[in-house]
Amino acid sequence: MRTFIDVLRENAQHADRAVTFVRANGQERVVSFPDLWLEARRRAHALSSLGLRKGDRVALILPEPDEFVLTFMAALTLGAAAVPIYPPQTLAKLEAYGDTVRHVLRASGAKVLVTSDVLRPMIEEHLVDVGGTEAKVVVEREVREAPGFDGQAPEPVALGDLAFLQFTSGSTSRPKGVMVTHENLSVNSHAIMFDGLRSTPEDRGVSWLPLYHDMGLIGFVVAPLYALVQVMFLPTMAFIRRPSLWLDAIHRFRGTITFAPNFAFALATRAVTPAQSASWDLSCMRALGCGAEPIQPDVLRAFLDRFAERGLAPESVLPSYGMAEATLAISFSDVSAKLRTDRVDAAASAEARRAGRTAAPRWSSSPAASLSPGTRSRSSRPRGPG
Repeated sequence: MRTFIDVLRENAQHADRAVTFVRANGQERVVSFPDLWLEARRRAHALSSLGLRKGDRVALILPEPDEFVLTFMAALTLGAAAVPIYPPQTLAKLEAYGDTVRHVLRASGAKVLVTSDVLRPMIEEHLVDVGGTEAKVVVEREVREAPGFDGQAPEPVALGDLAFLQFTSGSTSRPKGVMVTHENLSVNSHAIMFDGLRSTPEDRGVSWLPLYHDMGLIGFVVAPLYALVQVMFLPTMAFIRRPSLWLDAIHRFRGTITFAPNFAFALATRAVTPAQSASWDLSCMRALGCGAEPIQPDVLRAFLDRFAERGLAPESVLPSYGMAEATLAISFSDVSAKLRTDRVDAAASAEARRAGRTAAPRWSSSPAASLSPGTRSRSSRPRGPG
């Protein structure tokens, strides 16, 4: 079993492999596997120069995917526990956002908060100085490099060491921190990449998922590196504004693995125009995972129908389930099977406390299939990975 730091070190032997970051302005930054390890050590030294030590907490509010990922890796390389926090999307709900940030900083005990030049004034004025938080605010350029870096890695990180704190969404209560160790990451990454996805180094990942959320962070930053899988990271808001960006990136990058919530499939089906998709070849995609929110079978079938002419295979859609308290993934459907719907009697299942099938046919793969009152679909579930 390997820690994430072991993986970064060993992957540095593969100079022909890289991750690609698409920034908000459309520019692409390619970072090779050797440079991932070099940058992780360089930034770990910079974090150490700021006074952080193994076991300390460091919060991250970094909108650009490359700065977030590289600083996250640096924190783990140092042996510090990263605390991802989502960046503000608008100024409209700044008060509520500030309450969340202060709560996370206090609950985590973060000593340092790393953010961007643009966000630093707002964070210092409105978010940190109110409520007794003690985190020192620094900007990303302060962790890119510090004098005295000699190329050495910090002290070793063990499997039992804390890797990061994943705070839950807080949709029903204040966000709660889930303690994720390096062993948690190793076990779940192997389960995801090898048991679930049956991945090989020939796979390529494409993701626009938020990196502060476990499905984007573990599913595409951490787990793929265990399997030598290269990944392209897209800006989250760019996908929301232009859904075609996601599938166009799969076409161009020849992506084989991607994940998204149910709403993204509905949005792409509705918003992508025939002109935008005319040149796409999506036959490369073999694992199109769906999770993070209730899954609607009709939405997935409509997506498959919409892009079948672009080569999307009916076996590619992969319903999945997970939760932050379990690190990330709990279960996948069979990666090689077509989408199927299992109907259960909700009332009878509640009474017996065990799922029981209805008298209706067990499986249905028809795009027109619908659920009758009192039944629930096997591929609809309360929450997917994340």
